[in-house]
Amino acid sequence: MRKQIIHLFMLGLSIILIQACMPDRMAPEPVDINRPKFLGFSAQDSGAINVALDHPVTMVFDRKMDLSTFPENFTLESISGPIAGTFKLDNDADSVVIFTPSANMNPAEVYTAYVGGGVRATNGMSRISPNEADIPETTWFFTTGQYAQNGFPHIFVLDKNGQEFFLIEKIDSYGGKTTITTESTFGSGEVRITPDGTKMVIANRLSAGTVSIFNPQDMTLLATVNVGVGPEQVFVTNERAYVVNLSGRNVSVIDLNSYTELTQFSFSDGFRPRDIVYNAANNKLYISSNKIGEYGTMRIVDASDYTSYYDVKNVTPTKKKTLDMEITSDGAYIFIAEYNTSALSVFSTQADSVVTTLDLDATRNEDGIISDTYYYLVCNDGNVFKIDIAAHTVLMQLDLERISAGVAVTAADEMLYIATPVDSTVQIVETSTLTRLREVKIPGTIKRVAASVLNYQ
Repeated sequence: MRKQIIHLFMLGLSIILIQACMPDRMAPEPVDINRPKFLGFSAQDSGAINVALDHPVTMVFDRKMDLSTFPENFTLESISGPIAGTFKLDNDADSVVIFTPSANMNPAEVYTAYVGGGVRATNGMSRISPNEADIPETTWFFTTGQYAQNGFPHIFVLDKNGQEFFLIEKIDSYGGKTTITTESTFGSGEVRITPDGTKMVIANRLSAGTVSIFNPQDMTLLATVNVGVGPEQVFVTNERAYVVNLSGRNVSVIDLNSYTELTQFSFSDGFRPRDIVYNAANNKLYISSNKIGEYGTMRIVDASDYTSYYDVKNVTPTKKKTLDMEITSDGAYIFIAEYNTSALSVFSTQADSVVTTLDLDATRNEDGIISDTYYYLVCNDGNVFKIDIAAHTVLMQLDLERISAGVAVTAADEMLYIATPVDSTVQIVETSTLTRLREVKIPGTIKRVAASVLNYQ
């Protein structure tokens, strides 16, 4: 009996040892070694404009992600720097990661989001191999600003012949066209909007010259005022419009309340006006010369009687005529773009002399516009320059890579609208970094652009 028990014990032990030495026939638990795939940002993050200042950034992956790996592998930044925030998984899909800024973003700035390759899924696998170059996935959007408060500015685009203008509304939507005149013109004259935003003044380059005054809100014609022959350049205040009648070689002064020409003055010495600005700080008009042999001469006229004046020579760098003149809001400086060159001079109204000259190394100047802080110059070859009006220095440059013409800036200096006649589009460029945001197709030949001061629904 004892031997039988021993034999049974030895048999059981042998079976146990044999089973222990046999390979495991059960399949092991599978190990997920797949890397997470980035599927994209949400549509609201991809080239969007008028984005809310507290807007979250949404990233979509193909699997659940480890949120702890995102702070070191994600950045949201603008020209003002990066912005901090928190991460969470979407309640409805754990493969969606949402970044929420801890504070509001700055208005009217381009923000760029970067997602690096080091973000990991919950299986521990990173988006890319450590041996791969980490090229981040990116997207950008443009935050809301004053351009979107209580409506949007109206952008007016004049056709090359000066017979009609086209409307851009709601930032980038074509809004139709309005007839200015049915008469044949010599081309598009200048368009200006009064500082209070209530009137748009357009010079009609006709033999029997007129100026059309429109309401920028609804594009209704308020008045047509007769002026001299071939009006082209205009400068406006809330009460007056000063119009250079290029062919008539004189200047008309229009009362914008009564819509009447108050006076028309010329110069007995044969001086021919070309461009004009008014300085409220000293009640003087600054008028450039259009007379051969006197290009580069500035005539400074007392606006109380239009008879007292004196001249300053050589206000353009190469003594050519002026293309565009814009005066700073405090009246301290006049920025003068020279015709048929890429030269720019800065004229001090206190010193009555040029204090800075810039050669911008482009084909030729085409149009300029000024805000409270910057002067923007567009050249024919598509180069756009942003110039600090206090330091008189070029801050940045954008090449639109297409022939360009007129330019306008929105009231709060947040966006530029630039006419590109070669393809009949208007380019929308934000001003902080000169990033191109959109383009709007216009059904006609285009040249000049103006932006309303006020916003409209």
